[in-house]
Amino acid sequence: MGTPTIPRNELLVPADLGAFGPVLATGGQAEIVELTEHPTQVFKRYITPGPTVAGARDLVAVPAGLNAADARRLDEWAAWPRNPVVDAQDRRRLVGLVLPRIPTSFYRSPGDPREMEVLLCDDSRMRNIPCEPPSWRDRLTIALDCAEYLAFVHRLLGLVVGDINYRNELWRAGREPRSYWIDCDSYRIANTTSSAASITSPGWCDPRSPRASSVDSDHYKLALLIYRMLVQHPTIEPRPDRVGVHLGDKVGKAVLDCAHEAATAGRGGRPEATRWADVLRTELGPITAAPAGRCHGTRRPRPAITIANLKSQRRPAIPLIPARNTTSSLTRPVVAVGPATAPGPTSRTTHTSLRRWFRRHWGPTVAVIAAAVALVVLGFTIGW
Repeated sequence: MGTPTIPRNELLVPADLGAFGPVLATGGQAEIVELTEHPTQVFKRYITPGPTVAGARDLVAVPAGLNAADARRLDEWAAWPRNPVVDAQDRRRLVGLVLPRIPTSFYRSPGDPREMEVLLCDDSRMRNIPCEPPSWRDRLTIALDCAEYLAFVHRLLGLVVGDINYRNELWRAGREPRSYWIDCDSYRIANTTSSAASITSPGWCDPRSPRASSVDSDHYKLALLIYRMLVQHPTIEPRPDRVGVHLGDKVGKAVLDCAHEAATAGRGGRPEATRWADVLRTELGPITAAPAGRCHGTRRPRPAITIANLKSQRRPAIPLIPARNTTSSLTRPVVAVGPATAPGPTSRTTHTSLRRWFRRHWGPTVAVIAAAVALVVLGFTIGW
């Protein structure tokens, strides 16, 4: 038998959830409570008033309007609300939501999710936390995944995220670098207003729209998230005169242009999530250059390794022992190499043999000659 789960989309009261376990996490607006009888799910219980019942039901119903592949992508990307939970005495009051449990791959240790705040630090600080810093390629891939998720939410779901900050996204590196989004109950339908969607964390406000959330402000906050992720600083702003200083030696011109436009463009002119995704794919190279990913489809596979590919990339062999001839290679004549043949008894061969003999025996030969000269000189001296 599989692990028991609460059926999706049903309107529930707290008694329907079974026994409650310990509180797993507490925030300013809610706490996360373990469900003893449903270990793959948790209960988000509101401490302060949350969304309306109607708003919660709209969010819970989103996956039902997607095809199977997109619904699966959403569940892989986010802790999407599964059930609204209302007060048993007043069913017009939302008291919480049933959520999926965060996958263990997004935890540094049990009970300690790997928040984006850690990824915005420099490598030395990450090691002190402690958390192993990802490679630069993994960092770019996580940034790409964030851009693809936001494009998915805007274009396919028609929603505004609103509260993008370093605590509402988790990450993992390694074999499959990815992001995972939480607190999705603050999302709202685009072009509508909602007090929940207008929540903005300190340091993440859109300067052109500080009190309201919109698709455009989502674009600014995404740029802020990616910029801080690549610069590795949790509070830095993409100022026009500093973008090149912070990122100039790390990324290509397309990424710099996106960051610069996010800092300077007016409302409606910020780079969209799809553009960020395109430039980050290009930055990563041909393996991820296709318009793909979980938002758009399967990534382009690596090219097959063939003998022809290997030969085309093979470098010319470099001799380990230099030739005895010290003549410059720029002036040395090219000699065609053919099959070896036995040399005939020519004078050239004889001279070559004599030279080789002399090279091997030049020491004793010189000694003998020197001794003979010394004897002759001595003979003349004593009058022989």
